[in-house]
Amino acid sequence: MTNAVDRMAAHYEAGHAVAFLVLGLSFEKVRLDRDGLGGGTVISSAEHKRMRLRAFHRIEPDHDRVRRDIVGVIAGPAAQDRFNQIYCRFKRRRDPVYDPACQDDWELAWLEAITLVAADALVDVVEDDVKYAEATAIMHECGTRADTLVADHWSSIRAVAGALLERGPLTHAEVREIVQ
Repeated sequence: MTNAVDRMAAHYEAGHAVAFLVLGLSFEKVRLDRDGLGGGTVISSAEHKRMRLRAFHRIEPDHDRVRRDIVGVIAGPAAQDRFNQIYCRFKRRRDPVYDPACQDDWELAWLEAITLVAADALVDVVEDDVKYAEATAIMHECGTRADTLVADHWSSIRAVAGALLERGPLTHAEVREIVQ
């Protein structure tokens, strides 16, 4: 029998995978750790890794693609939040500051938002209220898009989560087959 933590992790990782698929971003596979601690990973494709590196190094970043990546990254916590609202006794909304399970995703999304507004990364954003407000607005916009995407594709996320729990790791092609 699958424990509640693994079910929640499956929905979390399925949220990432379905979002990346819907947003046209590639990945190699999605997997769960199945250790009862709620871990898992979406392993990025080489193309996706190159896009992130170009953005982080500010080598002509594709702003639309980076925004879609931020949505995909935030879709994991958004799917966990939806799962908790539907299936858990505690209906607390996610809080990236206090939820260690989501912390890495929020940090990655924030770093990507910074690449869109600042020439010299965090220093520019911390020292410039306008850039900080722009990065915060990007995070808010992408968070809203992630919540909407998760709601609109919830049945696909549930199907992918179920397949992760039943079959184990899934490739991009297998996720696409489940979603279609």
